[in-house]
Amino acid sequence: MPEAVKAFSEFQKSYRCVIVSARSEAARKETETWLEQYFQQVPDLFLRPTWKETPSEYKARVIQELSSLAHFEDDPRTAILLSNHVSQVFLIAWPRNQGVSGAQIQRIEKIGDARAYLEKLR
Repeated sequence: MPEAVKAFSEFQKSYRCVIVSARSEAARKETETWLEQYFQQVPDLFLRPTWKETPSEYKARVIQELSSLAHFEDDPRTAILLSNHVSQVFLIAWPRNQGVSGAQIQRIEKIGDARAYLEKLR
């Protein structure tokens, strides 16, 4: 996602930022290594423990458990489902998800574009 490292670091100053990924728990070591390499940190990381949940179901369950204020997503189906469970879904505007919209879905070009919307949600 464009400018993700910089924006994530900035958002951490004001918000609790975690990563909820549909990657398997079996990929934890590789995922943490990647985060350390590119983000220079490993934030709280939630990985899918079982294949019994779809990626969307897993993310919906976790963001509800965390009482998340917002969620950043790139998958169109997941964004639509999550918009029913969180105040705001920020959908990275990529060709594969064009046309996706909803009251709780805000299309953004890069993660930092969410700053003004997050301030309004606060």
